[in-house]
Amino acid sequence: EYISRAPDMNLCVRSKYAKKVRFDERFIWAWETDFGYRLTRLGKMKYVPDAIVYHKVPIERMNVRYLRHWRFNKGRSSFQESCAGRRHLPQPWLLKECILSGMSAINNRFLGKEESWIENELQFWTQLGQIAGGLCPKKQVPR
Repeated sequence: EYISRAPDMNLCVRSKYAKKVRFDERFIWAWETDFGYRLTRLGKMKYVPDAIVYHKVPIERMNVRYLRHWRFNKGRSSFQESCAGRRHLPQPWLLKECILSGMSAINNRFLGKEESWIENELQFWTQLGQIAGGLCPKKQVPR
């Protein structure tokens, strides 16, 4: 299936095309959409849903601190994309879910349920990032 943009997905591009197009770093969000549109001027882009992508992460970064940081930033950026950079107070349901995820993580950790507490804690960090993204949005750089 040929597509005109590739938002929020892993993208493999031949280096000769990537060097011609380059990312527009003036965008805070939707840079991949702009990149995809400009790539299609040079040819076709194909979506391969069953492709497998491996992320090479150095072993020293594979720790809980790194995962917390990554999930917080993931939540923050996803919220900022959805509200187009405007400041928003967090919705009550998001605050409630964040608190419940945090409490579930603590409870499951004390009960020794390792998989459950890690999942709950990472969900907590994502939700906390969404809350922070609404309170402290990044500003888009003017053109």
